[in-house]
Amino acid sequence: MNQNEGNVKRYSLLRGVGPDYLGDGECIRPEGSSKRKRLNLIPYDRRLKYLARDLRRESTLGEVLLWRALKSKRLHGYSFKRQKPLLSYIVDFYSRDLKLVIEVDGSYHKRFDVSRKDFEKEVALRSYGLTVIRFTEKQVRFQMMQVLAVLEHYIRCHEEKYV
Repeated sequence: MNQNEGNVKRYSLLRGVGPDYLGDGECIRPEGSSKRKRLNLIPYDRRLKYLARDLRRESTLGEVLLWRALKSKRLHGYSFKRQKPLLSYIVDFYSRDLKLVIEVDGSYHKRFDVSRKDFEKEVALRSYGLTVIRFTEKQVRFQMMQVLAVLEHYIRCHEEKYV
């Protein structure tokens, strides 16, 4: 393997495409790597990165409050990403280690066309083994302790299942 092939493999490993892509959202490390471990990488539309950046700047109050509770591994030491592109969607919060997506829905999610798109998004994410937990903006703003209790319950169940 020449030097350029190594670079392509590393790039494809990061992007979830190319010769190392297994087709189910998982990749294996290139040959010669000391660890033969599967990584749970989920492909995404790279064009969504810029929109995700804008969404991080224009977060709702509920998203900001929940982010304060999740950032810097504050929730049982798990890392979360905010406004993360996955597949052809942008999710509000994502933890790769927990295989968890958290969505904060405003009042516009009650509309039929939006709720149908939310359902399609959830089905697509679940097909990659992710769990999707939805909260309303109102729940996050006024019942934060209950929201965190639901997330802690999920973490306990996840740890029992995978540890």
